[in-house]
Amino acid sequence: MHKLPSSDVVKAARDRRVLTLRGVDPALRAALEAEAARLGTSLNTVILRVLRASLGLTEAAGLHHGRDELAGVGAAEESRGFNDAVRRFEEIEPSLWGSDPAGP
Repeated sequence: MHKLPSSDVVKAARDRRVLTLRGVDPALRAALEAEAARLGTSLNTVILRVLRASLGLTEAAGLHHGRDELAGVGAAEESRGFNDAVRRFEEIEPSLWGSDPAGP
């Protein structure tokens, strides 16, 4: 078996953008694995998402915030129901707005 010089191994690692993470405690690993299972994705993908989000790189990386798909989403019937429910808050109650005590 041919053994590469250490400088070639380091170069190969940089080319593939390999990063070794040490000191991951069991609770952190379990949380990352649980998130990966919840999302149905790899541990690597979860770690990259967490790192990008914590550094504010989600937009630059073209990632979504996880709630973007909910923006502006809703059935027309739900929208009408919501608008009907809040319409009364737009009405002015005349008895609460009697004559101005400082008026003419």
